[in-house]
Amino acid sequence: MIYRCRLLSILFFALLLATTPSVTRAGGGPENVFLVVNPLSPDSLAIANYYSQLRQIPGVNVFRLAWGGSRESIPIETFRQQILEPIMNEIGRRRLESQIDYIVYSSGFPYAVDFSADVRSTLPRVAGRQGSITGLTFFQEQVRSRDTSYVYTSQSQRANHYEGTRTRGFRSQYGWNPRGQRVGLNGSNYYLSMMLGYTDGRGNSLPEVVQYLRRSVLADCTQPQGTIYLMRVQNEVRSQTRDSAFSEVARTLNDMGVKAEVMDGVLPMGRPDVLGVVTGRAKYDWSKTRSTIQPGAICENLTSFGGILRSNATQTPLTEFLRYGAAASSGTVVEPFALQAKFPHPWVQVHYARGASVAEAFYQAVASPYQLLMVGDPLCRPWASAPNFTIDGPLPNSTVSGTINLRPVATSARIREFQLFVNGRFRRVCQPGDSFELNTVDIADGYQEIRIVAIEDSEIESQSRLILPLNVANRGMKIEWGIQPKTIYDNSRIQLFLTGKGTKAIHVFHERESLGTVNLAMGQVTIDASKLGLGPVTLTAIGIGADPAEKVYATPIQFVVRPRDELSGIGVN
Repeated sequence: MIYRCRLLSILFFALLLATTPSVTRAGGGPENVFLVVNPLSPDSLAIANYYSQLRQIPGVNVFRLAWGGSRESIPIETFRQQILEPIMNEIGRRRLESQIDYIVYSSGFPYAVDFSADVRSTLPRVAGRQGSITGLTFFQEQVRSRDTSYVYTSQSQRANHYEGTRTRGFRSQYGWNPRGQRVGLNGSNYYLSMMLGYTDGRGNSLPEVVQYLRRSVLADCTQPQGTIYLMRVQNEVRSQTRDSAFSEVARTLNDMGVKAEVMDGVLPMGRPDVLGVVTGRAKYDWSKTRSTIQPGAICENLTSFGGILRSNATQTPLTEFLRYGAAASSGTVVEPFALQAKFPHPWVQVHYARGASVAEAFYQAVASPYQLLMVGDPLCRPWASAPNFTIDGPLPNSTVSGTINLRPVATSARIREFQLFVNGRFRRVCQPGDSFELNTVDIADGYQEIRIVAIEDSEIESQSRLILPLNVANRGMKIEWGIQPKTIYDNSRIQLFLTGKGTKAIHVFHERESLGTVNLAMGQVTIDASKLGLGPVTLTAIGIGADPAEKVYATPIQFVVRPRDELSGIGVN
């Protein structure tokens, strides 16, 4: 046990030291993710810290939502009032409605929601009375209005209008009709939703979650080589529910140049090249296969209780595949019966291989996802063909004033449009060949993070982005600050020393969480490191001038919060 703990700690901090490039390629993108974090859970804070760094999630997109209730199943009214409504209200309050497509939970939240109180008539037994937190977040429009049309019945087998065999990119602003067609304002709107990890009960350890998230980021746009295994389990209804589609799926994948193999058995044995698994068995043990899951793989199992993650549950949980390196997996949170509509169709692997993100692939492959818990990296996209481009304009970290011109120049692939974000918030769009004019007088002095995102001109809408940090100097305002100590542990008291030029007050934040204020042009803020969570942390400071409309941003301070005992085996159950 001591050796295992030491090995996990070494892995944990090796991941911590890895750097993130300035160019990110992924399906959807960090600007489209609203990341929900439970500040009462150290694991939730740490996972969010790592994911924010790995995926470059803007601070304005991170929402701390304190949750002290059950992390298993909760009533739907509690979910609606204490989780879903605060999330939707915060998206609106931060003026992010036009850009958020994914609502993603870090760990520390319940996996199931009992919707019995919303049911106004008798439902068939196959409908169940519980849904997953991710499935019901996807159906937020119906859940908020107490409309249970998302529930599977023989009359409404297709609750998800986004589902189908045609692979398409997703935006929450799109409306969908019952035939799966994009329509205008009269269609249904959704948010793709997943959990990054679950660390209670039968969940994964903190190092395991960090490991599979890191692997998934490294898999992006790599066009990986390996095999997707479609497992046909003899005399097993869990397999028979889906195996009639295996031949067509395998043929489609192989025609695309992605190797797929239909095999008899529960799991691929002795295979070093596992890029995906579709199987159906109540219990399995991956460690006995001598097979290796490659970065970015979607591995999932059709069984009754794979998404029930309390410690005394039966059947192998979805977290088993994640433990061995899958980018994502799924499982139902209540007895679903062997109904294909409630599970990913094997076509999930085709959507994925065509370039969809994990979340896009899952939700296009599940007709009725209300009971399916989806866990992993929603943005992972190994087969995406992201557009490449450069920016003609100021150099990174240069000082600018007045009006600046930013001209994105495509160097490969067809690009439909470019999007401009300032400090994580969407500003506007320009077409290829045009440029963005930005009057810096309209934004604050000091550090400003400019992002330009390219959207591929295809139905899949692959993205890539360039991040351009600039220093704006129009009003002569400035903040200088430093930090002590240099090495920070989770029991450290952090001292920040701040000096402002032209400021009357300086506010310090971690993401959007206020940490303290200096009410003069110079002062000190003390922070308890345990409130930040383990892992990579970015602090920001905003100064307010004599005119409250005049602001200045400090260059962010970045550091790592380490466990006080680096050989303690963090997250080891």
